[in-house]
Amino acid sequence: MVYHVGDNSVMDVRVHLDWLHCSSEAKSDSSSKHCGGSDPGHDFKMVRDRPVFAEFWRSPQLQEEALLRLGRHEEADSVLKNAPKFDTDTIINFFGSAVNGYILMIQAEVDLASGRFNEAVALVERADKHQNNREISAVVRRVKAIASARNKGNEFFKFSKYSEACTAYGEGLHHDPLNAILLCNRAACHSKLGQWEKAIEDCNTVLNLKSSYAKARLRRADCFAKLEKWEASAQDYQILTREFPADEEVAKALLKAKSHLQRKS
Repeated sequence: MVYHVGDNSVMDVRVHLDWLHCSSEAKSDSSSKHCGGSDPGHDFKMVRDRPVFAEFWRSPQLQEEALLRLGRHEEADSVLKNAPKFDTDTIINFFGSAVNGYILMIQAEVDLASGRFNEAVALVERADKHQNNREISAVVRRVKAIASARNKGNEFFKFSKYSEACTAYGEGLHHDPLNAILLCNRAACHSKLGQWEKAIEDCNTVLNLKSSYAKARLRRADCFAKLEKWEASAQDYQILTREFPADEEVAKALLKAKSHLQRKS
């Protein structure tokens, strides 16, 4: 038995993947009731019981989507990297193009949040290729708009047009307000324009999303120093020296911040 999602609805795909995830964990008919009972209108058993798809039922895409919505981008990326890999033809043959489109759409969202803009565009184009689905089409437009805004901002920044670059990155953030790459790039523009408080705000958002984002921490540390907020600057540089013990510039900046702190005390 091969099942294809009937109405090509992304919401329908989510419902069925959720049911499959739950039912794969069930040990008995009674335990499956906790997952909403039997799948509405379809029997997945013959497909689900095939060993090659045992990992598919864990539905990493649902986990990735939930983590993205919670702003836990690093965790979403980790789930994507560790998820089982199936080729497109196999997924389409067994589950239909709607399931494949949903998987590609979520992978694109994770790539976008992780700064892999070109990969995200390629994935949504693949997702949209054999689909007639409004949600996927909307994601395609959104991903392309964000990638275009980032490219435009980078071009402006390259030619020291920081105000224009800031506006371009802002256009991308209109579509994806928590995109760490765009926020960090906009923070760089704010810093170049002497808008250090605004730069710090963007860096704060980035570090709340990705605490390991060294570029954002370095930028924030420098902006704190520009504002003579030496204690905050020293704290950031202290973290950076632990991550990059051989970086002489970071070590010098930390010594400078500590020196100013000692003068104040």
